[in-house]
Amino acid sequence: MALTNDEHTVRIKGSEVTVRGETGLVEATWSLRVDGTEMERKKASGTFDLHGRLPDGDEVTAQVQQGAFGPTEVAVLHEGEEIVRFKGYVA
Repeated sequence: MALTNDEHTVRIKGSEVTVRGETGLVEATWSLRVDGTEMERKKASGTFDLHGRLPDGDEVTAQVQQGAFGPTEVAVLHEGEEIVRFKGYVA
């Protein structure tokens, strides 16, 4: 966790799933990567999802909740099951 970005990584079925948020002028930019390949990117705040697929086709979802003053919570789901939950900060 840093002041201008936040990155969380988890390994699912041998693949590295990374969720990264970067501070922006109006809204943060969030991305979901699987094995280094960007699956989805959004400029957003509030509560939203990022979607991607593992190499075998299984769905991965990052559920992002970004508070008004920067605290964040990111849940990573595999096929609808929560795998891990991270807390951080992105302004």
